[in-house]
Amino acid sequence: MTSRVGSVLVLSVILAAAGSARGSSIRLELSPTPPERVSVVLLAKALDAGREPITLPVSVEPGAKSPEATLPDGVVWVVEGQAAGYWSPTVSVGSGQSARLLLNRTCRVSGALKPGLATQVSVRLEERPGGAKPPTTDKLSCVADKAEAFSCDVPAGDWGVSLRAPGRVPHYEFERALQPGAEVRLGPIALFPGASLAGWVSADEPGWKPSGAKAHIRSLGKTEALSSGPTAPVSERGFIQLAGVKPGHYQLVVVQPGYSRAVRGVEVKEALEAFLNEPLVLGKARELDLSVDPPVGPNGEPWTVEIRDAASAAPGAVIGSGIARGGKLRWRELRSGQRYWISLKSSVGEAWYFEEAGFVADAPLVEHTVRVELAPVSGKLLLGEQPLRAEMLFGLKKNLRIRMESDAEGRFLGVLPGLGRWEVRITSAENGIKRDVDVDVVRAPSGSAEVEIHLNDLALSGVLVDEAGSLVERPAFVLILNPGVRGPEQVSAEGGRFRAGGLPPGEYVLSADSPDLASERVAARLVEGEAPDPVRLVMKKKRRLALRVVGPDGAPIPRVSVAISPGPSAVSGVTRLRWTDEAGRLDWTEVGPGETSQCLTLYGGRQLAVKIVDARVGPEEQTIQLDSIGGTIVTNPESPPSDVILFHDGCYVARGHFSGWRLKEFPTLAPGVYTLCAAPAYQPNEACVTRELKALETLVLRPR
Repeated sequence: MTSRVGSVLVLSVILAAAGSARGSSIRLELSPTPPERVSVVLLAKALDAGREPITLPVSVEPGAKSPEATLPDGVVWVVEGQAAGYWSPTVSVGSGQSARLLLNRTCRVSGALKPGLATQVSVRLEERPGGAKPPTTDKLSCVADKAEAFSCDVPAGDWGVSLRAPGRVPHYEFERALQPGAEVRLGPIALFPGASLAGWVSADEPGWKPSGAKAHIRSLGKTEALSSGPTAPVSERGFIQLAGVKPGHYQLVVVQPGYSRAVRGVEVKEALEAFLNEPLVLGKARELDLSVDPPVGPNGEPWTVEIRDAASAAPGAVIGSGIARGGKLRWRELRSGQRYWISLKSSVGEAWYFEEAGFVADAPLVEHTVRVELAPVSGKLLLGEQPLRAEMLFGLKKNLRIRMESDAEGRFLGVLPGLGRWEVRITSAENGIKRDVDVDVVRAPSGSAEVEIHLNDLALSGVLVDEAGSLVERPAFVLILNPGVRGPEQVSAEGGRFRAGGLPPGEYVLSADSPDLASERVAARLVEGEAPDPVRLVMKKKRRLALRVVGPDGAPIPRVSVAISPGPSAVSGVTRLRWTDEAGRLDWTEVGPGETSQCLTLYGGRQLAVKIVDARVGPEEQTIQLDSIGGTIVTNPESPPSDVILFHDGCYVARGHFSGWRLKEFPTLAPGVYTLCAAPAYQPNEACVTRELKALETLVLRPR
């Protein structure tokens, strides 16, 4: 038995060419050859479940020729090998293809949970810098008893492990080697409840040691650490873990004497772990000498400068900020070779400037100048033929937030960073107006910039009533859609009444929503010169959708992210994100009374394919199975995530939904027929492209 320690069992799956009379050939190889007989069980399942699973027991004799087995052609098989003291992942093989299945010798990880903790524990292999890539990042089951003792058989190799339990902070172990046939005894383990943040730290120079390096969190865009936030040292291997983090958006900061600080925007969710996608990188400190021209903003006060490590308007991209007094700012914590971007805010917090090209910290002292145009603007805002008092927000499409206000005569004055076309959000609570319009700011013969904004004076108004005809006075909002022309807008209903003014002529669809009541959709029409009839929206109790999400093996999957939207028959609606519980269940009780189904997008993480499904509404629990194998859809990676929409099963999802994963493309999707359209698109049209996505396929789709 001793000679078998460290051996690796190799299972080669070779499929014959399509049409072969013998079918698919499977050959088993053990390397190195063990001195005694090894019993291997080969399990093969058809990916489409079109054939019965096949179980093939095989005995491998020392010195004997490698045995062969046969599988039918014509399907994609998912193959797994089982042998005592070994572990293997599943491998997919198509007809006419070949695959290699590697069985690793196992190591046992054991310990004891402190009294009172749940015994539902699992273990996951963790890659570490300089180590080998683990054969799987799936959670592996552990055996636990009533005395809180546990044991887990995991693939042995040059990697670490993490012990996990639902809703608790993981315990990481990177220092003890996972030797084949050995046992790693962790001793008593305390898995504390709550959320956590973890990841790796490195540096851009060889031989770096994390001596004195520490990590903390801070509020977005701030320079100081949270007074009540956790801090943690960086381990000798460069690993950090902060426990007891409250849910929210933060910046994770790592500091070390002699290096520039490393900053990353992060989001922490309730009872979950946030793990960095990429290591935080420390570097030799470089200094920025920044000049801003002009030295003061539109109100004569110094600029607020934000230094960003990404060309993004997101608060998490801000690594530092300061006041440019006299138009000058020094910042001593740039990382050598890193590209940075500058954004400017006025002294009252208005976002005024975002740098497009950025600059590289390629010298000990980096001199950089930002020039901003200040264009005085005068204008007039009209609702129909009448002046309108309102608040205006310029620059949304340019990631700017420049505020102006019109007076009782509709006149306004302000300053913009340039002429041309601007998107303006106009809000007037008095007239029930919240509209986004595009306006042209032009140079008048006098030399000053002028703009005149005309809003149509048409309005939709009405009441919200219950089924008995009484006003519904509880808080609610009304969703207003101009199909194919404008995106959905919403207005609040006060005392059961609502009004939305400044609308252009056209066809509209209205619906109302509150926490427990919703209305069916009602059509309305606005015609120039005609006063529309009031809209009556009848609020009814919402319906229920009960779900259970399971994996390929039928086991329930906890904490699956589910994006829920109205079904294909709905014109529009709000998308909400929910998670399955520890039993893989989700009880959604906010289905509108007229809706027969809901569109679900289920995010199974990196190990399971994303599934888009039209789920029927009803009291009976529905089971949705996620696949471990799918395909990838690739579109134009240079286009913004919001520019494309993917349709499947009558439902759709925008690529921007996956931006939190830092993905340019759609992730692994379940096989099926998909349609890619340019946004906005509420239904597929002639400019869309439709293709079937197969398992293990990469499909390139670009709208015409």
